[in-house]
Amino acid sequence: MLAAYEKYKGKWAGIYESVMLSNPLEDEERFRGWIEEAIEKGEVKGFKAYMEESGKQKENRMKAARKEAKEAVEMAKELGVDDQLFGKGKGKGGKSGGGEDALAALIQKRQAGRGDFFDHLETKYAGNEAKKSKGKGKKRASEDEDVNGMPSEEAFQAAAAKLKKGKAGGEETDGRKAKRAKR
Repeated sequence: MLAAYEKYKGKWAGIYESVMLSNPLEDEERFRGWIEEAIEKGEVKGFKAYMEESGKQKENRMKAARKEAKEAVEMAKELGVDDQLFGKGKGKGGKSGGGEDALAALIQKRQAGRGDFFDHLETKYAGNEAKKSKGKGKKRASEDEDVNGMPSEEAFQAAAAKLKKGKAGGEETDGRKAKRAKR
């Protein structure tokens, strides 16, 4: 927070824009206490924009913050998420634990919905690929084949011996006649 004060030379607009989740309506006095303590200790310089801020300037800043808060509420109503963000009718005092908590919950809910959507697409299209490949005649692996579908050395030697025996004796191996190649 003090880094933002120094970076923007005491201008509140810059401080609130750079300090994450800061709100002029809620954080003004707390920030002012830290800044004044740091100025007294000599940790930071007392910038003119901060030291000579008039009451009117402060009131204008607060008025703008209230206007922005009102616009946020209106936009939430327009989008239909005001109950989820501001928790009307839930919990103690009509609030469900604060705007940030409700916003985080809403974001997580939407992200989960996106995840479900992508899972659905993956299932839908991966399922079709699996169905297409099932009927395309993949042959079963026999016990004599290794992981790559190649026969083991023993199975290869047995098949080669069977072929040699069939050619030498003039017999056909499985009862079918062999076709002779034309020369």
